[in-house]
Amino acid sequence: MADLLYLAEEDVIAAAPPAAEIEALAARALGAIAAGRVQLPPKVKVAHRPDGLANAMPGYVEDGDVLGLKWIVIDQANPARGLPAGHAVVLLADAATGLPRAVLGARALTALRTAATTAVCVRALRPEPLGHVALVGTGVLARSHLAALAVHGPVRVLVAGRSAGSVAALVEWADQHAPTLEVLAAAGIEEACRDAGVVITLVSQRARGCRLDERWLRPDVLLLPLDYGTCVHAGLARGRLLLADDPEQFRVTRDAGGNLRGYRDPDAPSGAYLVGSRPPGGIVVQNLGTAIADLVLADAIVARAREFGRGRALAV
Repeated sequence: MADLLYLAEEDVIAAAPPAAEIEALAARALGAIAAGRVQLPPKVKVAHRPDGLANAMPGYVEDGDVLGLKWIVIDQANPARGLPAGHAVVLLADAATGLPRAVLGARALTALRTAATTAVCVRALRPEPLGHVALVGTGVLARSHLAALAVHGPVRVLVAGRSAGSVAALVEWADQHAPTLEVLAAAGIEEACRDAGVVITLVSQRARGCRLDERWLRPDVLLLPLDYGTCVHAGLARGRLLLADDPEQFRVTRDAGGNLRGYRDPDAPSGAYLVGSRPPGGIVVQNLGTAIADLVLADAIVARAREFGRGRALAV
């Protein structure tokens, strides 16, 4: 029996592929979902605390014969405890035998996968001329998104956040870590969004006062909300092409309540529009995050970790 490889967060970061390769893996995952070459049950949710929830996300990808599970637990009270709000692990199994192959810490993996998925959609669906990118939110995901966007720089990015201090800190971080981008502070969400060809929102789903106004948006804008309907409400999807990484999961999540209420069914999977001409008009892409993208990236990280001698082998 083969040993189980355990990769802590630092091992995952050390073994992560280059940004361009992560983007290619994200595109592969979106394409596999759109083509029906996956098994992807809707997330299984456990609400174990008033401020907490856990999701079990199993999946199987025919391309590469990748089988596994992501387990993520979110507790909104954790930041007050000095802890990250979310914790996650990915378990990969050998699809032929069922033996566990690897367990990975998945906080960094999630940030990398999420940003790469956004970058794939920006590259395929951005309008021309682009103008600039608006980024609403300044948390950890904002940093991973700037790093992913920098692969195809130079791009001008206007950042809006809840405080001038958090915006300034993100701009300073980008100067060092995403130098191909021109990252500037906006006075507010409206200023960031006006004339933007792409708007990416990644605030907390419990945030208030962040809803976008139709009057701020270009007719051909690409809207990429990472916060479900917090900023990009259902009204903004009317009259625009509506895509989702997994339309079935989108419907299940919407029908269970929360801030996706009022959204219609997606028109198509995001992966169906990664090649060919960009459709005219505005586009809303609701990528809620799938196990498929996590597993595809985890599989690549495990291969690189074994090559580099990272991680610990555990007997099972």
